Amino acid sequence: MKLTKLTVLAATAAFVLNASAKLPSGFESVKIKATILTENGAKVVKTKITNDDILALIDTEYGTSFSKANGGKGYQLVAYGLYEEEFAVLDKNGNVALSDASSDTNEFYSLYIYPYNDDNWVESYKGEKYNYTIPDVSLTYNSSDDEDFFYVDGLMTDKVDWNTYNENYSMKNGQGSISFNDEDVFGPITGSVSGSGKDVYPFDY
Repeated sequence: MKLTKLTVLAATAAFVLNASAKLPSGFESVKIKATILTENGAKVVKTKITNDDILALIDTEYGTSFSKANGGKGYQLVAYGLYEEEFAVLDKNGNVALSDASSDTNEFYSLYIYPYNDDNWVESYKGEKYNYTIPDVSLTYNSSDDEDFFYVDGLMTDKVDWNTYNENYSMKNGQGSISFNDEDVFGPITGSVSGSGKDVYPFDY
Protein backbone atom coordinates (compact mmCIF):
# COMPACT_ATOMS: atom_id res chain seq x y z
CA MET A 1 0.00 0.00 0.00
CA LYS A 2 1.46 3.34 -1.06
CA LEU A 3 1.45 5.66 1.91
CA THR A 4 3.13 9.04 2.25
CA LYS A 5 6.54 8.74 3.93
CA LEU A 6 5.76 11.24 6.65
CA THR A 7 5.23 11.01 10.39
CA VAL A 8 1.57 10.42 11.17
CA LEU A 9 0.09 13.00 13.52
CA ALA A 10 -3.38 11.47 13.67
CA ALA A 11 -5.65 9.19 11.69
CA THR A 12 -9.35 8.72 11.32
CA ALA A 13 -11.02 5.74 9.71
CA ALA A 14 -14.43 4.41 8.89
CA PHE A 15 -14.62 0.67 8.38
CA VAL A 16 -18.03 -0.30 7.04
CA LEU A 17 -19.26 -3.86 6.43
CA ASN A 18 -22.60 -4.19 4.69
CA ALA A 19 -24.72 -6.94 3.21
CA SER A 20 -25.49 -7.09 -0.49
CA ALA A 21 -28.32 -9.04 -2.09
CA LYS A 22 -26.10 -9.69 -5.10
CA LEU A 23 -23.51 -11.56 -3.06
CA PRO A 24 -23.69 -15.33 -2.54
CA SER A 25 -25.41 -16.47 0.64
CA GLY A 26 -23.09 -16.34 3.62
CA PHE A 27 -21.06 -13.29 2.56
CA GLU A 28 -21.15 -9.62 3.53
CA SER A 29 -19.79 -6.87 1.35
CA VAL A 30 -17.04 -4.72 2.86
CA LYS A 31 -16.41 -1.02 2.42
CA ILE A 32 -13.29 0.34 4.10
CA LYS A 33 -12.48 4.03 4.26
CA ALA A 34 -9.59 5.54 6.18
CA THR A 35 -7.95 8.93 6.29
CA ILE A 36 -4.47 9.34 7.75
CA LEU A 37 -3.33 12.86 8.56
CA THR A 38 0.40 13.40 7.99
CA GLU A 39 2.68 16.39 8.32
CA ASN A 40 4.43 17.85 5.28
CA GLY A 41 6.26 20.92 6.49
CA ALA A 42 3.58 23.40 7.58
CA LYS A 43 0.85 21.46 5.76
CA VAL A 44 -1.29 18.57 6.94
CA VAL A 45 -1.73 15.99 4.18
CA LYS A 46 -4.62 13.55 4.05
CA THR A 47 -3.86 10.05 2.78
CA LYS A 48 -6.85 7.82 2.11
CA ILE A 49 -6.99 4.04 2.43
CA THR A 50 -9.67 2.21 0.44
CA ASN A 51 -10.80 -1.35 -0.29
CA ASP A 52 -8.30 -1.44 -3.14
CA ASP A 53 -5.44 -0.75 -0.73
CA ILE A 54 -6.57 -3.69 1.40
CA LEU A 55 -6.75 -5.87 -1.73
CA ALA A 56 -3.20 -4.72 -2.53
CA LEU A 57 -2.10 -5.88 0.93
CA ILE A 58 -3.73 -9.25 0.22
CA ASP A 59 -1.96 -9.35 -3.17
CA THR A 60 1.36 -8.89 -1.40
CA GLU A 61 0.65 -11.75 0.98
CA TYR A 62 -0.81 -14.24 -1.51
CA GLY A 63 0.88 -13.31 -4.79
CA THR A 64 -2.48 -12.44 -6.36
CA SER A 65 -3.57 -9.51 -8.57
CA PHE A 66 -6.93 -8.51 -7.10
CA SER A 67 -6.37 -4.77 -6.61
CA LYS A 68 -6.84 -2.27 -9.41
CA ALA A 69 -3.32 -1.05 -8.69
CA ASN A 70 -2.09 -4.52 -9.65
CA GLY A 71 -4.30 -4.89 -12.72
CA GLY A 72 -7.31 -6.54 -11.06
CA LYS A 73 -10.82 -5.85 -12.35
CA GLY A 74 -14.05 -6.26 -10.42
CA TYR A 75 -12.72 -8.09 -7.37
CA GLN A 76 -14.59 -7.59 -4.10
CA LEU A 77 -13.36 -7.77 -0.52
CA VAL A 78 -16.05 -9.54 1.52
CA ALA A 79 -16.56 -10.95 4.99
CA TYR A 80 -18.01 -14.24 6.19
CA GLY A 81 -19.75 -12.55 9.12
CA LEU A 82 -18.83 -11.74 12.67
CA TYR A 83 -18.97 -15.37 13.83
CA GLU A 84 -16.40 -16.52 11.25
CA GLU A 85 -14.22 -13.40 11.82
CA GLU A 86 -12.51 -13.84 8.42
CA PHE A 87 -12.39 -12.10 5.05
CA ALA A 88 -12.47 -13.46 1.50
CA VAL A 89 -12.29 -12.15 -2.09
CA LEU A 90 -14.92 -12.62 -4.81
CA ASP A 91 -14.58 -11.97 -8.54
CA LYS A 92 -16.94 -9.71 -10.51
CA ASN A 93 -19.37 -12.61 -11.01
CA GLY A 94 -19.59 -13.38 -7.30
CA ASN A 95 -17.40 -16.48 -7.47
CA VAL A 96 -14.89 -17.10 -4.67
CA ALA A 97 -11.43 -16.04 -5.85
CA LEU A 98 -9.77 -16.44 -2.43
CA SER A 99 -11.67 -18.24 0.31
CA ASP A 100 -9.30 -17.23 3.12
CA ALA A 101 -7.84 -13.73 2.96
CA SER A 102 -7.27 -13.64 6.70
CA SER A 103 -4.52 -16.17 7.39
CA ASP A 104 -2.87 -19.11 5.62
CA THR A 105 0.46 -17.48 4.63
CA ASN A 106 2.55 -17.77 7.80
CA GLU A 107 2.34 -17.32 11.56
CA PHE A 108 2.44 -13.49 11.43
CA TYR A 109 -0.05 -12.56 8.70
CA SER A 110 -3.63 -11.82 9.79
CA LEU A 111 -6.66 -9.80 8.69
CA TYR A 112 -9.55 -10.30 11.12
CA ILE A 113 -12.48 -8.78 12.96
CA TYR A 114 -13.05 -10.53 16.28
CA PRO A 115 -14.15 -10.11 19.92
CA TYR A 116 -11.44 -10.29 22.59
CA ASN A 117 -13.60 -11.71 25.36
CA ASP A 118 -17.15 -13.12 25.38
CA ASP A 119 -17.54 -13.26 29.18
CA ASN A 120 -18.67 -9.66 29.67
CA TRP A 121 -21.22 -9.25 26.87
CA VAL A 122 -24.63 -7.81 27.76
CA GLU A 123 -27.80 -9.02 26.02
CA SER A 124 -31.50 -8.15 25.88
CA TYR A 125 -34.17 -9.77 23.74
CA LYS A 126 -37.77 -9.92 22.63
CA GLY A 127 -38.73 -13.24 21.17
CA GLU A 128 -35.94 -14.28 18.80
CA LYS A 129 -34.66 -10.72 18.28
CA TYR A 130 -31.60 -10.07 20.44
CA ASN A 131 -29.53 -6.96 21.16
CA TYR A 132 -25.92 -7.55 22.23
CA THR A 133 -23.35 -5.14 23.62
CA ILE A 134 -19.81 -6.41 23.06
CA PRO A 135 -17.18 -4.33 24.91
CA ASP A 136 -14.03 -5.34 23.05
CA VAL A 137 -14.06 -5.97 19.29
CA SER A 138 -11.01 -5.51 17.06
CA LEU A 139 -10.44 -5.04 13.35
CA THR A 140 -6.78 -5.93 12.79
CA TYR A 141 -4.15 -6.46 10.09
CA ASN A 142 -0.58 -7.71 10.44
CA SER A 143 1.85 -8.38 7.57
CA SER A 144 3.63 -11.69 7.04
CA ASP A 145 7.03 -10.07 7.70
CA ASP A 146 5.65 -8.69 11.00
CA GLU A 147 6.72 -5.18 9.97
CA ASP A 148 3.36 -3.51 9.19
CA PHE A 149 0.07 -3.46 11.07
CA PHE A 150 -3.07 -1.55 11.95
CA TYR A 151 -5.88 -2.19 14.40
CA VAL A 152 -9.05 -0.49 15.60
CA ASP A 153 -10.65 -1.63 18.89
CA GLY A 154 -13.97 -0.58 20.34
CA LEU A 155 -17.38 -1.39 21.76
CA MET A 156 -19.79 -3.02 19.32
CA THR A 157 -23.57 -3.33 19.41
CA ASP A 158 -25.17 -6.14 17.43
CA LYS A 159 -28.84 -6.80 16.65
CA VAL A 160 -29.59 -10.40 15.65
CA ASP A 161 -32.80 -12.06 14.50
CA TRP A 162 -32.24 -15.72 15.28
CA ASN A 163 -35.17 -16.77 13.09
CA THR A 164 -33.51 -15.47 9.92
CA TYR A 165 -29.86 -14.99 10.99
CA ASN A 166 -30.09 -11.37 9.92
CA GLU A 167 -27.82 -9.03 11.85
CA ASN A 168 -26.98 -5.36 12.08
CA TYR A 169 -23.88 -4.30 13.96
CA SER A 170 -21.96 -1.13 14.70
CA MET A 171 -18.77 -0.05 16.43
CA LYS A 172 -18.29 3.70 16.90
CA ASN A 173 -15.32 5.70 18.15
CA GLY A 174 -12.92 2.78 17.97
CA GLN A 175 -9.26 3.54 18.69
CA GLY A 176 -6.01 1.93 17.68
CA SER A 177 -2.77 2.39 15.82
CA ILE A 178 -1.19 2.07 12.37
CA SER A 179 2.46 1.39 11.51
CA PHE A 180 4.05 0.73 8.12
CA ASN A 181 7.77 0.66 8.84
CA ASP A 182 9.04 0.51 5.25
CA GLU A 183 7.25 3.76 4.51
CA ASP A 184 7.78 5.44 7.87
CA VAL A 185 4.05 5.74 8.52
CA PHE A 186 2.88 5.34 12.08
CA GLY A 187 0.55 6.84 14.65
CA PRO A 188 -2.90 6.67 16.26
CA ILE A 189 -6.02 5.73 14.32
CA THR A 190 -9.69 6.11 15.25
CA GLY A 191 -12.70 4.74 13.42
CA SER A 192 -15.88 2.74 13.26
CA VAL A 193 -17.16 -0.59 11.98
CA SER A 194 -20.78 -1.08 11.01
CA GLY A 195 -22.88 -3.20 8.73
CA SER A 196 -25.51 -5.86 8.26
CA GLY A 197 -25.86 -9.30 6.76
CA LYS A 198 -28.43 -11.90 5.72
CA ASP A 199 -27.82 -15.64 6.00
CA VAL A 200 -24.54 -14.85 7.72
CA TYR A 201 -23.95 -16.54 11.06
CA PRO A 202 -23.24 -13.87 13.71
CA PHE A 203 -20.80 -14.10 16.61
CA ASP A 204 -20.92 -17.38 18.55
CA TYR A 205 -23.09 -16.09 21.37
